[in-house]
Amino acid sequence: MWRRRRKKDKLPNKTSSQWNEVFADVTIVSAILDRVLHHCTVINIEGESYRQKERKEFIRVQALVRKGNP
Repeated sequence: MWRRRRKKDKLPNKTSSQWNEVFADVTIVSAILDRVLHHCTVINIEGESYRQKERKEFIRVQALVRKGNP
């Protein structure tokens, strides 16, 4: 069975005011943000994400295992 692969959409990990640093055309950035944020509630989350915490723990455990200290 043939499956279509989709690329993951990647949005910059920046505030909306910093998006013009990522995209060259400020007008396009304004249009994108206008459409995306029109009916949204923006929630700013500070601190490390669970994914980042789990990844750091995984790397720490892997380093211990490689040294022979499980």
